[in-house]
Amino acid sequence: MAALPEPPPLPPPLPAPAVDTHGHLSDPRLAPTAERLLARAAAVGVAYVVDPAVDAASAETALAHARRFPRAVRAAVGVHPHEAAALGPDDWARVEALAADPLCVAVGEVGLDHQRVFSPPAVQEECLERSLDLARRLDKPVLLHVRAAYRRTLEILDGAGRVRGILHAFWGDRETAEAFLVRGFLLGVGGAVTFRREEGLRQVIAALPPGSFVLETDAPYLAPEPVRGRTNEPALVAYTARRVAAVRGVEVAELVRETTAAAARLLGWPAE
Repeated sequence: MAALPEPPPLPPPLPAPAVDTHGHLSDPRLAPTAERLLARAAAVGVAYVVDPAVDAASAETALAHARRFPRAVRAAVGVHPHEAAALGPDDWARVEALAADPLCVAVGEVGLDHQRVFSPPAVQEECLERSLDLARRLDKPVLLHVRAAYRRTLEILDGAGRVRGILHAFWGDRETAEAFLVRGFLLGVGGAVTFRREEGLRQVIAALPPGSFVLETDAPYLAPEPVRGRTNEPALVAYTARRVAAVRGVEVAELVRETTAAAARLLGWPAE
């Protein structure tokens, strides 16, 4: 039997409780060790994790995590654009029912991906429009995945009525940031801000208004420096927090309190 890979080293503990607003504990690579991953996160001050689904099956796993770890985990329920074409005739009803659960704090991960087109764009758009309608009916925010489709996503948002949420894995320019901020979205800042060649992204993050962004990992993807290339996990958002604080010229404690408060205002969890 092959040995499990050695987990990446933990960063120094944070001085205030942080939120990973997008850590896929329901991913098959992480779900079997969710308890250990949450213990590692707590050890460095990452006290709260939002576990986003990509389909109905992972939504059930995310909600199971929220029930098992009620102080540390909440679920988001939705259909990822990569999975939109695989949505069966009964799956949407399951998604709607699961999204209404009180332990679900957002509809997501949903959106458009015109970079890796695993589902036809028209199918992605239909799924996104249904997801935005569901979020509006439930009065919950959305966790929005966008790749190479910012303009079309903004057009759909403008036709969807009042919705709010997080632009997950923000990796854009200042104009893109402003377009989503003015529509009531927060920006999800993750490991990309630590990458060596992303000085342009760091400049955009440095100029953001206070309270306009939150921290995330996108675990198991996009591990930050200095552990880039390893399996990401919620604890590693502490590396990102420290880099963002340095970029913005603020104390780490201030940065963490600001982003945790922004998450609480949008998601209603953790309680402010």
